[in-house]
Amino acid sequence: MEQFTFSGRDAGPTLVVLGGVHGNEPCGPAAIRRMMEDLTIDAGTLICVPEVNKLALEKNVRFIDANLNRVMGAPDAATYEGSLVPELRSILDKADYLLDLHSYTAGGPPFAFGTQEEKTLAFARALPAAAVVTGWEECYAKTHPHLVAPGIGTTEYARQQGAIAATFECGQHQDPAAMEFGCSAIRAALVHTGLMQDAAAFWKAPQHIRLDHIFIKEKPGRHAGVWKHLDAIAAGEIFAVFDDGSEQIAPNDGVIIMPHPGVGEGVEWGYLGIEL
Repeated sequence: MEQFTFSGRDAGPTLVVLGGVHGNEPCGPAAIRRMMEDLTIDAGTLICVPEVNKLALEKNVRFIDANLNRVMGAPDAATYEGSLVPELRSILDKADYLLDLHSYTAGGPPFAFGTQEEKTLAFARALPAAAVVTGWEECYAKTHPHLVAPGIGTTEYARQQGAIAATFECGQHQDPAAMEFGCSAIRAALVHTGLMQDAAAFWKAPQHIRLDHIFIKEKPGRHAGVWKHLDAIAAGEIFAVFDDGSEQIAPNDGVIIMPHPGVGEGVEWGYLGIEL
């Protein structure tokens, strides 16, 4: 796993920036490599890992055997992704801050995943995000505790080790603008953590959205419309229609988070969040 370390003149925290945890998300690796072309760190340490899941990136698939962003807690060493976990953990163990760059399927603006914890929320809000989404773990624990999906990812593992960690979703996988948003996110993280002394960038204050409901594709069906990330949905509005004619209804007013119509049965094909 190729990593690059940059050190400043003065002491300071360590920021780890990851790209390519999922192999079908090219913007993170591209953004990191672009930023490394001309980078000066004033204080602390920056560790960049542009291509965490290199084989999946080469094949342009999300993962080879298992979702690396779900198995950080209990890896199966017999799987390709499981074999990456020990080295990735050793990198994250050094982090005071973690920025993990991703992208997503549905069209829409960049956003960040954080937590309600004060320092984590401040870090996420410093990024060029249209929204900061919190409540991921709490929503799964409340509504779908049996699902494997929430698992332990990079940010959850880093937080367990005492780091402040956020995931930044740069935009749609193939959107050329996603790489630029990734570069902006890295620069914002450098400024926020004090690694770079630069004029503060002023983004429009992001929405704060709490994840409140998980839409599961329980059986064959389709989305009721062409949902995009952060589309508004009203209580009682149809989110999806199953082939047997039954409907999946929004339980309350909110916004759609990361709709993904192409998933298989038994998998999340969208979320509902409430703006705080």
